Amino acid sequence: MRGLGKVAALALAPLLLAACEPAATTGGSAAAVPLGDYQLVSMGGQDVESAHVTLLLEADRISGAGFCNRYSGAQAGTLPELAIGPVVSTRMACIGDRMPQETGYFAAIEGATAARFEGGRLTLTGSGPELVYTPHTPEG
Repeated sequence: MRGLGKVAALALAPLLLAACEPAATTGGSAAAVPLGDYQLVSMGGQDVESAHVTLLLEADRISGAGFCNRYSGAQAGTLPELAIGPVVSTRMACIGDRMPQETGYFAAIEGATAARFEGGRLTLTGSGPELVYTPHTPEG
């Protein structure tokens, strides 16, 4: 019985690891953009040092944590096309240079018109700075 338990555990391991990855969108194409949780790593080509800026990408909406505030908005595009906005957020005070960063981040999200997923990274592009994310597993 012990050997059978190990075999079952090994067989389930890939499924458990896959659960941590963003969910694939419908369509099955190689260009599909996975829905799910992401963490911002770069904005406008500059590394982002704040590990808590996140994006939850869903088929019809977005939400997450900015540099200071929680945010959300409608997403009316058909992936990989985006049509986001308006973005609404809480109104907590920011410390130091975080307010201009957050304002720029929200403007970049609202200006995003396309998404692509390559090399394990989600990139949003449009009229504002390019936003680059990696998959994120929320704490909890």
